[in-house]
Amino acid sequence: MRSSSQLFIFCSLLLLASYVSASFWDNKAGVAQPVAIDRRQDQEDTPKEEPSTTQESQDSTITSDPTKTSDSTETNADKTTDATTGTKAKETGTKAAKTTDKEKPTDIPFDAPVGGIEMVKPAITDGPTYIKIGTEATFKWNYTSLIATPSAVDAVAFCSRNSHTYTITSNMTVEKTAEVKWDTAQYKSQDVPLLTEEYTLMVYDNTKEPSDVPEPGHLGSFNQYRFGMYHPQDYTPRTESTCATCSAAMSDMERQALKVMFGTAMITVLSFTWFVTGIGVFG
Repeated sequence: MRSSSQLFIFCSLLLLASYVSASFWDNKAGVAQPVAIDRRQDQEDTPKEEPSTTQESQDSTITSDPTKTSDSTETNADKTTDATTGTKAKETGTKAAKTTDKEKPTDIPFDAPVGGIEMVKPAITDGPTYIKIGTEATFKWNYTSLIATPSAVDAVAFCSRNSHTYTITSNMTVEKTAEVKWDTAQYKSQDVPLLTEEYTLMVYDNTKEPSDVPEPGHLGSFNQYRFGMYHPQDYTPRTESTCATCSAAMSDMERQALKVMFGTAMITVLSFTWFVTGIGVFG
């Protein structure tokens, strides 16, 4: 009986020591351990609530710290803005550079000669040129003393007889050597047909008028080359041809005049011969 009491006391002390030791270490770690009775009473008195998960705690913790989210958002926005601004600035700079290069004026000395044209075909040294109306005519030329190149040129043939301008080509691109073929047959059915007359070839900048004053280094109006054009005549046999300025038949008056002239000449010759023989000049 006495040994049983001692064993009970020893177990009670051991249980109390273990409980005190556990409480000591939990308090040392900073975790408050309420008494078992209080814990049980709290569980019985407190109404049941929806359990809060660890994920909700983490979400509330992340949401409750808006600094990091704001900073990251602002950083991304800044990067996007900087990238967009940089791209736009680069594009603007490129466009500005292209515009500057395109609109850069050409430095032309004030004493520079006026741009002109030198005919290659037909050449001026070939002599007069006559073009049959209804055929294709070819004009070829080179540009000289040209510093400011025009965007395009027009070439026309001017006839002073009817004061009409016939278009050879329009809006022609300027190259070192220009060549154009003119189909004259198209004017046979037009209101103002080509005439058998002399024409003047005119080449000028299509942004200007032929009468504008030429500027140094720019193309001046060219009007120094002249050529003739004619309508071909239908073939007529020789036997049926007639001369407008002459005639094989003579009128009666013309025939009588020839007879009188021939008779007078014969009488003069015979009279002079008889007179010389009669007086013995040659005897």
